[in-house]
Amino acid sequence: MTKRISKEWEPDIFDAFGATDPVRKGKEAEDMYFDYAKAVYRECISHESDQEKQNQGLDFTIFKDGWRPEGFGVQVKLSPTRKTIKIDNTPHGWLRNPALVSNRIVLVDIKTGWAVDFRREEMIDFIDNWTPTPKSQPEVIINVFEEKLPKRLLHKINLLNEKHTLKAYQISDPKLKAKNTVEA
Repeated sequence: MTKRISKEWEPDIFDAFGATDPVRKGKEAEDMYFDYAKAVYRECISHESDQEKQNQGLDFTIFKDGWRPEGFGVQVKLSPTRKTIKIDNTPHGWLRNPALVSNRIVLVDIKTGWAVDFRREEMIDFIDNWTPTPKSQPEVIINVFEEKLPKRLLHKINLLNEKHTLKAYQISDPKLKAKNTVEA
């Protein structure tokens, strides 16, 4: 995890953490997910400048018709590859930290545009009850394409899919908005 360079809250990520390569890549991952989410969900709110939400691990809140009214909180993380994901399984890491309230975590591979989305509680249950990995292990590595994974555990997303971009333009046009439905 990148350490803050400023002692006070800074709403700009580069002012808070510096314009280092890991910070730039993390920001790129968040931007890629935000563009995708705006295209496929009814609404996506960015919490980039909101100190309280950021401290709770909320990068975005997504809304879709038929979902609960408060939507779902999303935390975006950088993933080194689309084939495997590394999960910070420490007690105060991004998966298990009790101060973090995001419902979903999205790991983004900025090189390929692929992402893996999962529900926080389902991943904790999977690690605790289904994997041979001891739950005390600080890092868990999961092969995304493992056939034995529960079918609904991971949702693979191509963030650069042209259909998402096309839908984003269609939804922004009020004449087309009533005609187009967006599916996640």
